[in-house]
Amino acid sequence: MSVTVMFSGNLGRDPERKTTNSGKHLVEASVGVQQGRDDTAWYRVTVWADDSPTMASKLEECGKGRRVDVVGRLKAGAFVGQGGPAASLEVTAYDVRPWPARDTDARPQRQPAPKQSGGGWGDDDSEIPF
Repeated sequence: MSVTVMFSGNLGRDPERKTTNSGKHLVEASVGVQQGRDDTAWYRVTVWADDSPTMASKLEECGKGRRVDVVGRLKAGAFVGQGGPAASLEVTAYDVRPWPARDTDARPQRQPAPKQSGGGWGDDDSEIPF
């Protein structure tokens, strides 16, 4: 059974391009999704570069901390880590979209409101009815 998930989170490390033994290319990233105040769920996200090279390139250009939207197929597993049993959440992504970068150049500039002329209050103080 396959479960499709959609979430937004932040990259926990820079995405990494890898090649399998059979020569297929992929990009892996770790995406953290904050759940409540003190808890974060981590997903290992894989984009197969041979299937969607543009999406893989966009993900590869993102750096640690960048916010991304992910849509893909979820695979849950279990393993025994240093702290005992733990869950593994892996997503094979159909779509990964980075949010715009947080710098001042990327933000839209606020435009001043256009001046109203004629027919509106405030054009001439002598027209104020009190």
